[in-house]
Amino acid sequence: MSFFITLLETSDASRRAIERAPKVQAMIHKGLTRAEYGAFLHDLYHIVWHFCPVMAAAVAIMAPAIVLTMIFQKYVVKGLTMGAVKG
Repeated sequence: MSFFITLLETSDASRRAIERAPKVQAMIHKGLTRAEYGAFLHDLYHIVWHFCPVMAAAVAIMAPAIVLTMIFQKYVVKGLTMGAVKG
């Protein structure tokens, strides 16, 4: 079996297990009180906060490549088309 199919089946099973949790079922069907919603957002904030340095590093690495590609795009296209024309 393919690695990706195994990964998909494993992650899908994990997602279904989370959805069957009583707390999640209560959130889906009954909603949240204001205090529960505030606690949920507080927990979510701390989860997202840990990804901020990773995302900042990814943008810092990708930004120069994107800017250089935008600046030199016409030269890249010109070089590709000159190589394709027999002359």
